[in-house]
Amino acid sequence: MRRVFLLTLTLTLSLLGAACGEEKTAQEQVIRPVKTQAVRLVGGELKRTFTAKSQAGSTSNLSFKVNGQLSKLLVKVGDTVKKGQLIAVVDGSDIRLKLRQVQAAYAQARAQSRNAQASYRRVRKLYENRSVSISDLDTARASADSAKASLAAQGQAVAQLRQQLSYCKLHAPTAGQIASVPVNINENIKAGQAIATLNAGTRAEVVFNVPSSLIGSVRKGAKASARFSALKDAPCDAEVSEVGIVAGGTAFQVVAKLLNPPRGVRAGMAAEVTLDLGDKAKATRKRLFVPAHAVLEDRRGRFVFIAEGARGQLGRIARRAVTIGKLAPEGLEVRSGLKAGELVVTAGVRFIEAGMQVRILAK
Repeated sequence: MRRVFLLTLTLTLSLLGAACGEEKTAQEQVIRPVKTQAVRLVGGELKRTFTAKSQAGSTSNLSFKVNGQLSKLLVKVGDTVKKGQLIAVVDGSDIRLKLRQVQAAYAQARAQSRNAQASYRRVRKLYENRSVSISDLDTARASADSAKASLAAQGQAVAQLRQQLSYCKLHAPTAGQIASVPVNINENIKAGQAIATLNAGTRAEVVFNVPSSLIGSVRKGAKASARFSALKDAPCDAEVSEVGIVAGGTAFQVVAKLLNPPRGVRAGMAAEVTLDLGDKAKATRKRLFVPAHAVLEDRRGRFVFIAEGARGQLGRIARRAVTIGKLAPEGLEVRSGLKAGELVVTAGVRFIEAGMQVRILAK
């Protein structure tokens, strides 16, 4: 009986050991999948895309030079106007009344001047015949000069009021399109108050902000491209025409004129401007980029995991020390440690280590 018991116990322990061994072998044979991305080799160009807004090549806020009540408003938003076209009129009744008063004073001063000149000529003849004294001649000359000066002053007043009366009519300084009309008829208008905004210029422009870290690479005359999502057209060529020298917050304003603007572009449309900020002298230099999250760091330094093998097949993990550069839209620049086309592990890095066999996902 004891011999049978020992035989049974030995058989049981053997079966348990075999089961544990099979479970351990099964655990060791688990192959983890990893997602990879090929190391990219990018040229020396540094292209950046900025959010922009279109504007007219020239924008003018039209206003009167005199105060008054707006009596006529002859344009509305969207109207196309010609150079010299009448835009609006303010009531000039008060100016006309003053003008008539000054014109009457001018006529009176002209009559007085004519009379004083005639009197001076008579006194001068009498003086030549020694019929009056030199003091009488001086008095007549002074009266004539005073009347002449008074006439000139009244003439200046008439000219000034006529000019003010002409200011009651507002004309378009150039051809263009009315962008806004912020006033209504019969409003009391002040001198300098905007009556209408006129968009002019032969070419539209786009305005955008460039961060202070990149503004040093922007040059006047630099080539760019602009795309308007609302128009669904191909990008149009542009050229930087203005580069701000004073920052508005943390960015500088840059203006680019559109060389071949698409039909239908209007002021205020949203756009995307792509600008090449690369150094032409270094345009031939190629750089390697990887996703920023694929670069890890421990006490031994920065590194990445490389999957040695082909996508869709089994491969083996290798640790590779790297030297990194600047972060760019293309990813994190790698200056040493990698070659173009190598597969960098981008997902599953927490569960792998060097030498581990993995399945390299096809996508």
